[in-house]
Amino acid sequence: MTQTRKFDEQTHWDQDPGGLRAGGAGWAPPGADFFIDRADPYWGRVLDKARHAYGDPNMRFDTDSVGQQRHLVFGDGTPVPADGSLAYRDAANNKTYLLNSDRTVSPLGAAGRRLLHRSRRPVLGPGARQGPVRLRRPPYAL
Repeated sequence: MTQTRKFDEQTHWDQDPGGLRAGGAGWAPPGADFFIDRADPYWGRVLDKARHAYGDPNMRFDTDSVGQQRHLVFGDGTPVPADGSLAYRDAANNKTYLLNSDRTVSPLGAAGRRLLHRSRRPVLGPGARQGPVRLRRPPYAL
């Protein structure tokens, strides 16, 4: 089965409950015993890396409040996949496509899971196994 490509950084962080750090000044990777300060350059590096990896220059964090969990979101506010899978967001059609290691794409279902054809191959279109539309050469091209 085709594997999805992964983003090599966190995509969500836990809130600082304030008891571990005075004043609740940042967020923590899930399960970690340390927090990253809100002013740390880490946040800018992760955001720049995510914008490049996901191809969305409008990508942002969903909150600046340390009292809430923090997530990377696409420009339209849709969260990136929680497991770190790289994805393309088609905001005009309200669809998200996971990027696979074999250069194919798989639609992300409403439950946040990759949709697969009964053959266990990624669903790409009406029975065709092909790359994303933007990478295909039309048949009439020279």
